[in-house]
This record gives sequence, structure tokens and C-alpha cells, in this order.
Amino acid sequence: MGITSPSYYEPDLNPTYQEMAEYYKIAVLPARVRKPKDKSRVENGVQNVERWVLAPLRNRTFFSLGEANRAIQELVEALNTKTMLHMGKSRRQLFEEIDQPELRPLPEKPYQFATWKTAKVHIDYHVAFEKHFYSVPHALIQQQVEIKATERLIEIFHKGKQVVSMFTCSYQMTR
Repeated sequence: MGITSPSYYEPDLNPTYQEMAEYYKIAVLPARVRKPKDKSRVENGVQNVERWVLAPLRNRTFFSLGEANRAIQELVEALNTKTMLHMGKSRRQLFEEIDQPELRPLPEKPYQFATWKTAKVHIDYHVAFEKHFYSVPHALIQQQVEIKATERLIEIFHKGKQVVSMFTCSYQMTR
């Protein structure tokens, strides 16, 4: 879920989603719930893919993932090169004229997925995460902390300040 608490003026983004957006330097502009006019172009794009890509393939049988991907690629290419009557240009032409010149290169390393959790520090100054216990400074007993777990690193924050950071090889990412 992209939004943790909806608000008309300032919706709160899921921390992982917000981190990813900051990493790739993109803006997240959430649409209102049950307001299809807010995202009509996206809904129209989905409808076009359903009509021109998925519908022609619905009765075909594929014997490998590669075969299915090739069939999908051919239909997507045909959809992108097809001239739109109301624009007089294809989706590919519009992309090359409008979007492509504005694109920035991707970072060298892809974004590393992280799981966030809020936890209360136990009386023995440990916090539990995914059936493991992690020590924190004893001054944080009974206080709330944020735990950020990636595939190899556990970080614990108190009021936005990192208090613990440790490498781990036992944590299994579950998406």
C-alpha cells in the first residue's frame, strides 16, 4: 500500500515507498480513493492493454514463459506503434518527443527494498523483529523505535536518529 494515512492535503506515504521515490528522485502524486477521474489516463491505458494485448492472447496456450513474453512483446510493440486518431501520432512518437528528452539515467545500483516496523523497547532493552531480538541502548526502555530491515542490514531509529545498525544474514525478506 502506497499511502498509510489518507489526507486531502498531505497524505502520509508508506516509508518504503517514500524511500524508493527519494532514491529514484521521483514525485508521488496519489489519486483519491474511488475517484476514477483522477486517474482516467491510467485507467484508459490499462483498458487499451486489456483490449489490444491480453484479449488476443486469451485463447492461446503457451508452453514456456519465453514464448508468452515474445507474444506479449509483439502485441505491445504493435500497440505502441499504432497511430492514435485523436493525436495523429503513435504512443512511441509521443514518448520520443515528450518523455524521453526529460529522462535522467538510473542510479548505478538499484533501490534496496526495506521493511519498516514500529516497536516498543522491552524492559530488557531489546526489540523483537521477525522472531529475533536486537539490543538497543538501555536509556530507550519503554520507548517507541522504528526498525528498518533490508536483506543484510537491520537499523533501529529513535526519533529519526539511528541508534543501532548491524549486519545480519539470517533475516529473510518476505514481500
